[in-house]
Amino acid sequence: MRRIRDRGLPARGSEERPILQWWVRGKRFEEPNPTLAQVEAKIRALDGRDRTLVILRDRARELDLCGDAATGIIVLRTEDAKDESLWEVPLGAEVDDQDSVEIAMGNVSAPIARGLLVGADEASSIARGFHGGRTVTGSAGTWRGEDVLTVRPWLP
Repeated sequence: MRRIRDRGLPARGSEERPILQWWVRGKRFEEPNPTLAQVEAKIRALDGRDRTLVILRDRARELDLCGDAATGIIVLRTEDAKDESLWEVPLGAEVDDQDSVEIAMGNVSAPIARGLLVGADEASSIARGFHGGRTVTGSAGTWRGEDVLTVRPWLP
């Protein structure tokens, strides 16, 4: 049993567990210690309207997926969320800033270059790698560095 003054603090060791978060119509849900099947189901449920953001956190590591599984998903990942220079975006094609599409990311929507998007199968493959502690590059390479944060979603 926890002491009264400890209430509201995370249980010992709970911050070490992976956690899956997803949003439906602006409401956040979470699942501690998600299975790979749960992660993939949330990715495939992204619809660009009511379900636009999935986040998988595992200690300092983070994987953010935004968009619509039917038309394109932007995947952002890092091995250390506190180090802005370590963020990456696996690329789905050559990036042309003139060829962009509006992508919903949590509570915001922004034009994103089509080359930054991957399909649902590729996003699932990247998530499987992340879940297994591996890095999977995008079919057209990977964009790295602090500039990646210009397309990262921010939640209020």
